[in-house]
Amino acid sequence: MAFDGRCGIVEIDDDSKVVEFDVYRLKKISGTKLAPILDASPYSSPFKVACELAGLYPGDKANKYIDAGNILEPVIRDHLSKSRRPALADALGLPCDAPISVEEPAEKEKCGYDHFHNEKLFGGLVDGYIKVGNL
Repeated sequence: MAFDGRCGIVEIDDDSKVVEFDVYRLKKISGTKLAPILDASPYSSPFKVACELAGLYPGDKANKYIDAGNILEPVIRDHLSKSRRPALADALGLPCDAPISVEEPAEKEKCGYDHFHNEKLFGGLVDGYIKVGNL
């Protein structure tokens, strides 16, 4: 049965129970979606993520946990950059005096809400970067 393209659906095969989507409309896999895809999240499921990637489900609405993360991320980056450099160096297997810095990511509005806009399959927003030396 041909479909009119709503939600990016191109074809539905009732016999084999397969839905074909327009791959150009699919959303990208992000860090938030990876655990549910691997069925390793108590908060979501592979089916829910598949519906979200296909555009059939809008995703979870903002809630207090998302808001808390947005508030805490800059505080954590600041704390790591000021007082936790030796711990970062140790975790990375580097000498304690290694030139490590914690950098802010590009603003989400300036990168189209995707820090990996050149990638076709994976995308999303990072919380920050750990920079070692001039790398």
